[in-house]
Amino acid sequence: MYVKYLSLFLVLLLMVVFVPGVNAIKIDGKYPIELNNDYWQRVLSDQEYHILKEKGTEPAFNNEYYYNNEKGLYVCAACGNFLFDSEHKYSSGSGWPSFYDVFNEDSVITRPDNSMGMNRTEVICSRCGGHLGHLFSDGPEPTGLRYCINSASLNFYNYAYFAFGWFWGNEALYGALDGVVHTYVGYAGGSTENPTYNSIGDHAETVKVIYDPKIISYEELVDYYIENTVQNMRPTSGQYRYIVFYENENQGEYINNLQEKRIENEEQYFTVKQLTDFYIAEDYHQKYQLRLNKPLFNQTLSLFKNEKELINSHLATKLNSYYSNLVTNEEMIKIIDQSYLSPIYPEKVINLKEIIN
Repeated sequence: MYVKYLSLFLVLLLMVVFVPGVNAIKIDGKYPIELNNDYWQRVLSDQEYHILKEKGTEPAFNNEYYYNNEKGLYVCAACGNFLFDSEHKYSSGSGWPSFYDVFNEDSVITRPDNSMGMNRTEVICSRCGGHLGHLFSDGPEPTGLRYCINSASLNFYNYAYFAFGWFWGNEALYGALDGVVHTYVGYAGGSTENPTYNSIGDHAETVKVIYDPKIISYEELVDYYIENTVQNMRPTSGQYRYIVFYENENQGEYINNLQEKRIENEEQYFTVKQLTDFYIAEDYHQKYQLRLNKPLFNQTLSLFKNEKELINSHLATKLNSYYSNLVTNEEMIKIIDQSYLSPIYPEKVINLKEIIN
């Protein structure tokens, strides 16, 4: 079976132009997380291990995400590193998920791959060094690149959007949930282009929730919204109004049906809108609760290259909820112990734990 699909793979790639690699993102010669093969064999499926650690290739067209058209985030199946946004995914006809850009410039690293008698560019997870696929120069504009990625090297997270008053505390509220991997605050629901906090126009303060649908469902996120907001909802207008946004047919069908039932039962209800644009708020609004604890924020920031990397981290999402007393000390220590940062920054992680304890 492997030989059969390998032959197809070679035919598809023989005419592709080689794309030069870039320097690996390593610290002291190591990836941010380096664990031995025994660990990876325990936590990865056989197929995931074959691809991520043995540089295998899955069958073309017969894989999980080639036909996936949902909006969301693709992350490394080994370590959860943010790799690709669905807005950059396109149908390449290759049989493997293809993207014309990465989530951010540090998501992946590339290096020359001269195996199989070809000059190619291997794509690697910048956090754990796992093999993802290959990079080619036959992609669409604006980059002209094609990241050809194995589905088995990826996990897929969904998006949900909720507006309900000030977004600072509500980001922490959702960040505490098991299965919520990341949060952002921003502006949605209006027509004003490129809003800012001081010029928000007709938008509402909104929380973007990135969640793992294998752990928590959209329906559970909506129930959580109702439980924590609607029961005590007060009439508001402007940037503090209550809106549940949907961005795909499944979300829309569920939330509109729920809204109709609440109206029929004379229960308090909220506005439902289809999401058009979400504008991320300024950096100083992100993880605002964490920022209130200066020692904790500064120690966490020391683990990252810059503030933007902190904002994009799962660790900061959970610490933001921790400072709001929504995540316990024990839960937070466990999250830190699982953090990809600890093998590189042991002293800084110890100091972070001491602040929490």
